[in-house]
Amino acid sequence: SVKIGVINYSLYYSQRMEKIDPAPPGYVWWVGVGNKNIKDKGIYKAFPDIYTGQHIGDYQLEYMMGDSFNGLNFLRSEKKDIRVISSRSASDLTAKSDNKSIQLQWEAPTNNYGLVGYDVYRNNHKINNGIVKVSKYVDKTITTGSYSYTVVPLYLHGMKGNISVPANICFAHQGTSMDFDGKNDRVIVFDNPSLRIEHKLTMEAWIKLKDADTYQPRIISKGTIEPDYELLLENESQGLQGYSLMFSLKSTSLQSKTPLAAHNWYHVAATYDGVYMKLYINGKLDCQRKIYGHLSTSDSPLYIGRNSSSPTNYFYGDIDEVRIWNTCRTEQQINDYDSRNLTGEENGLVGNWQMGEGCSITTCDLSKENNDGFLVGSCWCSEEFPYAEETNSLTNSELLVPIMNYKVKNIKPYKIEMEFKINPKLLEFQGINKQYTQIEHFGKVKTYYEPDGTIKIIGWNYHHTIMEGDVLVYLDLKAIQKKVNTTLDFQKCNIDGILMRTMSATIVADAAGMSTFSFTNINTQQESSTMNVFPNPAKNYVNVEIGNISSAATLQIINVAGQVIYSETIAAQDVKTIHTIDVSQFIAGLYIINLRHENEISVEKFAVH
Repeated sequence: SVKIGVINYSLYYSQRMEKIDPAPPGYVWWVGVGNKNIKDKGIYKAFPDIYTGQHIGDYQLEYMMGDSFNGLNFLRSEKKDIRVISSRSASDLTAKSDNKSIQLQWEAPTNNYGLVGYDVYRNNHKINNGIVKVSKYVDKTITTGSYSYTVVPLYLHGMKGNISVPANICFAHQGTSMDFDGKNDRVIVFDNPSLRIEHKLTMEAWIKLKDADTYQPRIISKGTIEPDYELLLENESQGLQGYSLMFSLKSTSLQSKTPLAAHNWYHVAATYDGVYMKLYINGKLDCQRKIYGHLSTSDSPLYIGRNSSSPTNYFYGDIDEVRIWNTCRTEQQINDYDSRNLTGEENGLVGNWQMGEGCSITTCDLSKENNDGFLVGSCWCSEEFPYAEETNSLTNSELLVPIMNYKVKNIKPYKIEMEFKINPKLLEFQGINKQYTQIEHFGKVKTYYEPDGTIKIIGWNYHHTIMEGDVLVYLDLKAIQKKVNTTLDFQKCNIDGILMRTMSATIVADAAGMSTFSFTNINTQQESSTMNVFPNPAKNYVNVEIGNISSAATLQIINVAGQVIYSETIAAQDVKTIHTIDVSQFIAGLYIINLRHENEISVEKFAVH
């Protein structure tokens, strides 16, 4: 994109336009002249500041940008808010985030006689202590949310200049995603030779769909009548409950076997190596199809969140971390990098949109191709509940509660989800501590805290093997008042879709304010039931040894698709018994055995070969 520069107000052209086409009541003609001619079609950046010595204030404009000499009136807006500033206003105010703070930068007023510094405002409240004497400021006192910053110049003798144009930004410690409304929100990336991919291709994105009846919502789309390449969701999903993922190349498509449910985050990827089309969901190969020939190319724009060939098929939900490569990524590469930030220098990377700008007009391409995307729609701030800061201090915390791994033995889970509940009137959640824990070695961990006291921790694992008996994570808590006796309720631990047994902790704060905790098995107060599976791997049969069942239990076998394919009721017993199950008709692969006894679930894995 080309920066036009400052658009200067032209009284001559404004009056001339008024004579040719009088403005309707309530409107005036405001004609600006940029400092560069526009010669090619596309989107061009212009400074948002308008310099004029009069009529300072906030207005709503409908505008059309173009070059009257070349007749390229290519961009017309809806009604937009705009602020007219003066020579005593700071200009070109920008706000950027590094997921720890927000960095502000601006240009000094053109009238800087007697200028001594600036005041910085966040959501109309001054945040600086003392005068800011340089044209930049770092705001570290922020939590997840949407912010509007402005700057006011300060002059000698207590005189103040005029307020700047605001810089809006969404902030989250783990970065925001973009929220698409399913109606007209989209990102447009204008054509570039680097996006005309002919031989090998990889598309990736993190997505979370909301409940909607959207027909075939697009994630990534490029092409005219037939797509050059597309990644979309199909709601006529071959009998599956939910959407399926679809990968389209010209007139050929590939549809996933795994259903995608609403309100869940998924990492989705599509690859083509010149022979095979493949789809991956959460880093695992779902399906593939053999085709031949080169890909078709066109000079049409690439869209994120909408069909490229028509204004239809809008995406309703969140999209994050969109990437396009002109190479075919392997399953290992997809797994290794799906939750890592890229440098932009990776071989074959032609588009890398982190979708973290939120309140902005662009989403920057962090690849070396500079294929910036332009946002069309409202302020796209992801609406997740607040992110909780990591404390990572084992010495300064008032109360660190360890969450132990009592059951899972030496496996490499892809994803762990934990959920807790505290009384927010009695306990304050200060964050998680990952030091010397198993989650410390995970590739990506997000922690959220809701006002009702719900704590959620989601971890995506790369290669780490979790060990039985080790600490998964520490919860950093603080008693709000003295003499507290309450409970930390451990509501859920979900490891790769398997619900594990849960524990609660009793939190007690004495009159001196010292806090202690003790664990209680919320499922049973007696010795846990036992289960042993052999032979493993199995061929024709598998033996399940069960002991210590105080009441009737349910034994289930679940396949990798989450379907219960075997169920049996086990009577109460005081001695160990062996239950033999015929697995000769089972398809070779991995299976899960669940023993549900009262509120407790014992889990074992076994393979059939």
